[in-house]
Amino acid sequence: SAIAFDTSCAAAMAKMADVGGWKRMEDLPEDVWMRIISALSAEDCARLECTCKSIKNALDVDLVWRKFLERNYLLETPRFPTKETEIAAKKKSSRDMYLAWTYEFVKYGGLTRRALECWKRIETWTKKEIEEVHASLCPGATESELDLTEQDLGHELLPALRVVYRLHNGQDLLYDRMVDQRRFVGGSRREAHPSLFHGVFGGYAFYDQMINVRFFSLERMVRWTELCKAQGVIPPDSNCVVFAASFNFQKIFVADCNSGLVLVSHSSRQTLSQAVPREGDHGDGFIRWLEFFSDQMQKGIFSVKRFDGSTGSRGISLYPVAGPQYHVRVTGGVRCEASCVYIPELSQINHHFFSYSIRFALLSMQEQEEQCGTAHQSVQLQDRRWNILDMHGVRVDQVAGDGVVGQYPYLKAGDPPYEYQSCTSVEEGPGFMEGSFGFVVGSISNPRGSRIEVECPRFELNRPEYIV
Repeated sequence: SAIAFDTSCAAAMAKMADVGGWKRMEDLPEDVWMRIISALSAEDCARLECTCKSIKNALDVDLVWRKFLERNYLLETPRFPTKETEIAAKKKSSRDMYLAWTYEFVKYGGLTRRALECWKRIETWTKKEIEEVHASLCPGATESELDLTEQDLGHELLPALRVVYRLHNGQDLLYDRMVDQRRFVGGSRREAHPSLFHGVFGGYAFYDQMINVRFFSLERMVRWTELCKAQGVIPPDSNCVVFAASFNFQKIFVADCNSGLVLVSHSSRQTLSQAVPREGDHGDGFIRWLEFFSDQMQKGIFSVKRFDGSTGSRGISLYPVAGPQYHVRVTGGVRCEASCVYIPELSQINHHFFSYSIRFALLSMQEQEEQCGTAHQSVQLQDRRWNILDMHGVRVDQVAGDGVVGQYPYLKAGDPPYEYQSCTSVEEGPGFMEGSFGFVVGSISNPRGSRIEVECPRFELNRPEYIV
């Protein structure tokens, strides 16, 4: 029993104190206490406090509860879950903070830890890679705010959705604030423009398609859910809520509070498609979607890139730069990198749309010598050839032409890579794409050697299970 365990623990600790010459339990050295506590849970310590005054005094130390806050709630710096709980607290100790977290989150069970781990991964990555996005994450919502949101929506929110919002109540972006307040005057639009691309769920850009998805606050969730229902994007009698969307609302993410699944809008804007696979009836689809996204972020699959060439505005790019969907090939000293993303907002039920990103770089003179036995100071792309393959690897289409996206990139040895994005589509099942790029040694106007046919590695065109 718990009492027997606590009593035996107390006896063992008393014996340690006796052997070590310590007369009182609170006299145990800090490192000894930390070793004991490391094997105990916060609940064990709370029970131990009831066994005797010496143990209660010894455990009532800030460092002890700091450890539990970090272990159980991933808090490197102790804090209360909300400003409201901090104001209401009679004491401001780490123990009181721990009790406040436990009291407020116990109702969510195992979902709490999963949500904490998701946000920890996102916070860590954004703080390192793009501080503007990290700074835009709002403090968590209170239980009262969530209850009022449910009243406004007319239905309950799933626990998985509530616990995520308990930790961060959406994003606060300058552009959104100015839109809400209709405050675009003079240079204010230019000032707010970069925040268009600071959505925490990232995006992509190719031709005139520019997507970057922000996480909605509860207030914006209610407003845009009502609008989407009025426009028929969401069935008006459903218990669906819009929790994220691109600034132009071409890409919309929806949480279904009946099934627990995450849905994403199609090109028709009248159809929603699953963005997360159905696994049992646990109602945790939203958490699983966020776990997938944050895991990809932590693994370095995403990167930070310029979205708007005219202003240099940066954002989180979903084109993979690592992992199984990222491919590299070096031919004749030219490095070619390829990856692609699924584009749900341009796809239809049986017609899937993709955008791919291609990067070229001419290796340094030394690297070319080492890998190819010869070296070129410069090369220039002249033409391209693409093969579209079906799921069996049989060619179903071929595209050829001069340059890429109307340009003929000139590469110098060791310079930063040239990158471009384009798009393609496939009917029904999965397919593949591969090709080659013709480069002239020197330049097109002043060739200095034979052509180099640079291979582009094959990449898959397949609708993923998880759509981000």
